[in-house]
Amino acid sequence: MTENSPSQNHKKGRWVPFLSGASASVPLQFMLQPFDVLKTRVINSKEPIRATDLALRIYRNESITGLYRGGSAAVVRVALGSSAFFGTQSLILGYLRDQSPTGQVSMGGALCAGACARLFGGTLVHPLSVVKTRMEASSVRQYRGVVDGLMKVGRLEGLGGLYAGYWPTVARDVPYAALQTLFYTRAKIAISALTHKEPDHWYVQAPAGLVAASLAVTITYPFDVIRTHMQMNQTFIKFTDLALSGRLRQTVKSIIQKGGPTEFYRGFTLRIAKKCVASALAWTIFEQITQFFSGSTNL
Repeated sequence: MTENSPSQNHKKGRWVPFLSGASASVPLQFMLQPFDVLKTRVINSKEPIRATDLALRIYRNESITGLYRGGSAAVVRVALGSSAFFGTQSLILGYLRDQSPTGQVSMGGALCAGACARLFGGTLVHPLSVVKTRMEASSVRQYRGVVDGLMKVGRLEGLGGLYAGYWPTVARDVPYAALQTLFYTRAKIAISALTHKEPDHWYVQAPAGLVAASLAVTITYPFDVIRTHMQMNQTFIKFTDLALSGRLRQTVKSIIQKGGPTEFYRGFTLRIAKKCVASALAWTIFEQITQFFSGSTNL
């Protein structure tokens, strides 16, 4: 049996972060899907409601499956999106580290890697986000499945419908990913120094992921509220109209009229609870899997 050359192993290793990203995120998304269902319905409810009361109402009226509405779209979305994000981010960080005289990625490099990776992944899976949001918001089954949802939205609302809420999503996800990558890489260094553990130890990776998510979510959450409202507007939208700011201004105005500035943080506790758990576990699992197969994560 012949051994693979270093160049062959390096080429194979390029795909490890893509596969690790999906492997780390899909199980977590399925387990934490009820948080997304509750958040979507809290944001869309006409009156303020406690998440616990809403969860009990959904369980009584729709059974446990009601808390997992949109789960199929969520799993497909996160499998593609996380694979694209973690894989692309790892490639960019690896390139920047190779080009750096010190072998370290600068603050600007970390921000750039996270932003570019999220923009690519988010644009790829945005139509799935639209279908997921609508499936979560409805107490009745709107679509037979993910493919049926994509086809119905595309046929009735056009390509613009599939990308409804795209700009608020970009405004949320790109800064979120950039800040999360920056906070994560810096938190690993700080926690490693405090605990005297190596950065590749899960004792370091898990709390770094939690810190990164909590800070990034707090800063970017208002755009999540705007995105949710825009994606629930089921009207035909020309794709060329997505760049216009009229719908965005109208949505922001309606949110303020509904409950004032605090309305932009409705459902915040649900998102930050989910993101902190998911981020701590996802970063740790991603890094451990990648280290196992390729020996390095580039983070």
